Amino acid sequence: MFDHYKLVPFYTYNLLIIKNFLLISIKLKLDMLNKKEKTIAHIASAITVFSIQQNTDKLPANISMIDFILKTTPDDIKPDITIDLIDNVFSYVSTTRFDT
Repeated sequence: MFDHYKLVPFYTYNLLIIKNFLLISIKLKLDMLNKKEKTIAHIASAITVFSIQQNTDKLPANISMIDFILKTTPDDIKPDITIDLIDNVFSYVSTTRFDT
């Protein structure tokens, strides 16, 4: 019954659970966020997904983090994304430590 869980390493399964939880949490609260908050949430999520996929070789060759963020951005928030905002979010995310 649970044989499909054996196909992925345990840490990958945990990352999938965390990712799904975060996506559901964000989806439930999207109506409460303004456009700037949605943009920042998307950038932070895209940075996380890029980092995870980069370590598993699931990204296309020669794609940068900036390209990945821009290609995954919904059209309604695309005009609000700037290089400075991406840089600020990346700086914050990369210097923040989470106890897990």
